Amino acid sequence: MYVTNAYRMDHEEALELASSIGVGQFVTNSDEGMEATLLPFVLKLDDDRVVVETHFARVNRQWEDEEVLIIVQGPTTFISGLDLPPEPEDARLPRVPSMDYVTVHMKGRMRHRQHDEEFTLRHLAELVDKFEDEWNVPEHSDPRLVKDILPALVAVEIEVTEVLGKWKLHQGLTPDEIQYTADNLRRRGTEEAAQVASLMESKAIPWAEQRAARNAVTAQLPVPKPSKPRPPHVYKYERG
Repeated sequence: MYVTNAYRMDHEEALELASSIGVGQFVTNSDEGMEATLLPFVLKLDDDRVVVETHFARVNRQWEDEEVLIIVQGPTTFISGLDLPPEPEDARLPRVPSMDYVTVHMKGRMRHRQHDEEFTLRHLAELVDKFEDEWNVPEHSDPRLVKDILPALVAVEIEVTEVLGKWKLHQGLTPDEIQYTADNLRRRGTEEAAQVASLMESKAIPWAEQRAARNAVTAQLPVPKPSKPRPPHVYKYERG
């Protein structure tokens, strides 16, 4: 994933966001081509290791693949050209409709845990604890039935080797212009637009303020005098 410095998420923030969402597209490649499956997962930090645990249906042969890309999509919304402030007279770039979004990509190596009943049951219990507030085993389902489905599942663990997070929130605008856009998103009344508006205020505006402060400092620096150009060096060869 291509990410400019303005859009790059801190490593810890990327892991925290991925863990809080807990759902992603697991993309693998094999001799049969590329495949993707949307799966819930649990992310764990073990010293310096990042491990993702999930499970596939056994008939989905992706669990046999080794390398995997996990794409976790955060809040995403369309930015209308009317959400943006009008173009200033000295604009260098047009202000056009686009998408603002947050995403985290994790690459890693996958190891299956088929036939490991203890690992699989623990993994399933952790998934339930992560996403469920009330439903549980054994209150709402017979543990024997849960065990009966284990042969149809393959639990996997992925040791993450690369984490890359991206905030694309119109950081290139001024703080006031970002606030203008965020206010327009809130007027839509949709949950995702409101989430992106909040991220603009908490992430994009501070970044734009820091950029403006850096530019102000740079503007105060003395402009160095241009140095005199050196004459081209002429190599002279004497005949021996």
